Order: sequence, then structure tokens, then C-alpha cells
Amino acid sequence: MVHISGTEVWDMLEPWQATYWKILPRGYIVRYQSRQSDWHIDSDTSPEWIEANDQANEWEFMKWYTDPELE
Repeated sequence: MVHISGTEVWDMLEPWQATYWKILPRGYIVRYQSRQSDWHIDSDTSPEWIEANDQANEWEFMKWYTDPELE
């Protein structure tokens, strides 16, 4: 899958529970549209590339956050 530029939708989480034990003041979630990539896997593709491709296809959302300002 290839990210389509300009389709990003950002959501802010205030506060953001980063883990079960840590809450940060703010976090962000980004969603975006994607399309099939132009390349395809064939018999010459290395197993490492196939595994990396399979893992990347399982990802749907990427979560990003700002560096917290610790006091």
C-alpha cells in the first residue's frame, strides 16, 4: 500500500494515555487513504521483502505524538 498525500486526517487526544501507567498531556492519531503499490511480489522477491510487506500490510493507523514538556 502507498500513502496518498493530502488525505491525512489528524485527531488530537487530550490527555493521551500512552501506556497503562503513563498519561501525556497530548497525543495525535493520523489516518490516511492508501492505494495498492505499483510493484508486485514474484518468484525473485527475497523472503525478507515478503515478510516486511506482509507486516506493513497489517498496519492500518500510525499514532504520533509531540514531545511532552515536562515540568
